[in-house]
Formats: sequence, structure tokens, C-alpha cells
Amino acid sequence: MKYKNKRNCLLTGITLAGLFGFSTLANAQSEKTWYFGLSTLPLEITGLEDIHASDWQAYGLGSAEGRISLPLTTGETSGNHPGILVGYKYHNFIGEAQLAVAGGSSSVAGLFGGYLFNIFDTGGLVFSIIPKVGIAAGSINFGEVQVLPGKTPPVITPEGTFNEGDSISASFAGASAQIAASATYDITSSISAQFQAGWTQSFLGDMSIASGDVSLDSDSAALVKNDGTSTQAGINPSASANGIFTAFNISWVF
Repeated sequence: MKYKNKRNCLLTGITLAGLFGFSTLANAQSEKTWYFGLSTLPLEITGLEDIHASDWQAYGLGSAEGRISLPLTTGETSGNHPGILVGYKYHNFIGEAQLAVAGGSSSVAGLFGGYLFNIFDTGGLVFSIIPKVGIAAGSINFGEVQVLPGKTPPVITPEGTFNEGDSISASFAGASAQIAASATYDITSSISAQFQAGWTQSFLGDMSIASGDVSLDSDSAALVKNDGTSTQAGINPSASANGIFTAFNISWVF
């Protein structure tokens, strides 16, 4: 369970995308076009269990032990999830940022660059193919650190310290690619509506459980069963962002 700083990585990527330019898929003759709209992205998170984090290695299993509950199953999700999309096109080169939220506690974002290939133009309606490559990253929010009754805060693990009130989260990131088919209709000379649908394929790394400056791998001895023992939790979390995506955008030519 790695990639502790994926949110920072995503923000950095979005900043770089601003330098590259977000792209649009409408009005192929226009040099510069902004677009924005609604979208859906696939996200599946599995292998999570409700477990504890403990400093039993240093303080044993008595009252001196620091132990917190990790309600990880609240982060499991599957299917396609609603979100937003923002893009910019310069000639036929595109850049695009996508964000979707699953159940209020999980989110996934993608940052892509690609090229728009026009297949045919019926005179106002343009059909295109758009291959894209980029990165995908996501996070899960599990709430705040609360030490269990009868235990002693904070939880001091070899990897770092969990302090009461700190937020608990998990994160993941990796490479991603999309292939989309699009149809764009010119409403006016400067405004167009565009629909795209296609497939997202991502190659995500392992998840990490993080709180403050602490990050725990899934095989950490500090992650234990929620039965009060020191038995390693044995979880095998997995995040997948593979599947169909859709988007409906309005574009503005300038």
C-alpha cells in the first residue's frame, strides 16, 4: 500500500496540464477551443476490511497500547460514477482533466493528452476518434483517528504516529489511457455540443493507508485484525479504473 502523496502528484499534474492546455473535441477548423461538461468514470475498489492499527509491538496489548479502528469497508465501490470534465484544444491536440466522485468518500481523477482524428463531417455534425494517454489517481476518506476505549493515545508505530483527530485516507495512482468516439454538433459558429464515449484502461499501483505523515503498507505489522489481538490484518486492497466512460460537453471557440 504505497503512493502516500498521490494528491500532491495529481495537483502537480493538473498544473502541468494548464501549461500544456486543456483541449476540446468540437469544431475541427478552430485553432483554440475550451470545453466543459458532465462525465462518468469507472472505479472499483475491493479487498478492504474493517481492521485496527496498533502499536502493540512497543506497548503490548494492555491499556498502554494505542489502538484505533479503521472502517475501511466504507471505501469499497464499483461501477461508473458521475463527475465533471474540462478540456482545451489547440488545432487537433487536446488536453483534458476529468474528476468523478463515488459515494462521497472515494474519488478518481484523470489527466490526459491526446489527438483528435476527424473521421467524417456531414456539414455541422463531425464524427471523430480520440486516443488519449495520461495519469489517473484517486483517494478514499475514512474519517478521523479515534483511539479505542481503554487504550492510550497516540498510536506510535514504526512507520510513524497516528494522532487523534488526524484524517485517515488511502490513495492510489498510475498510468492511464482512453480511446473515445465522439460526435460534435455546431450550435453556432462559436458554440458546439459534443458527446463522447469510450474505454478507460488504467494501471494503478498499490494503495496505502495514510494519516498525517504516516503511511502503512497492507502487510505492516501495525495493521491488525479488529478482534483485539496482534494478528496481522491480511488485507489485499485493489483499485481499478477500467471500463466505459462517457461525457457530454459544451465548447466555446475563441
